[in-house]
Amino acid sequence: MDREEVINIVESLNFSKGEYYITGEAALVLYDIRKYCDSINLYVSEDLFQELKDAGRINHNRVDEAGFYQIADEVAVAVRNKKKFEVRMESGFPLQTLKSIVLWKRDRNESQDQNDLIKIEEYTKKHNIKLGI
Repeated sequence: MDREEVINIVESLNFSKGEYYITGEAALVLYDIRKYCDSINLYVSEDLFQELKDAGRINHNRVDEAGFYQIADEVAVAVRNKKKFEVRMESGFPLQTLKSIVLWKRDRNESQDQNDLIKIEEYTKKHNIKLGI
């Protein structure tokens, strides 16, 4: 999915911006660090998760090893306490902070993570952003 597709899909979810944030690849697309992503992962508040559960959108048979529940073909959510939200508003959307993404990608250390880390470093230099890592 490109930037426009990510925006359209996230907007179509009609979630309150204070109740979720976009993480991982999709966040990097909205930061304009990546051109494409395969999926959209969102951390959602406990309240929003309960709403999704009550609406029958949470299927316990469709959860991955990281705890993300598939709610649509291209969208998965994981519950997170709002006090632990690590968010930066960018392009009108709540995105996972770059610092948090970098720390996660360093820890996971898969081949695509290395490419993303290089792109994030280029982006932060270009925009004079200090991550404090």
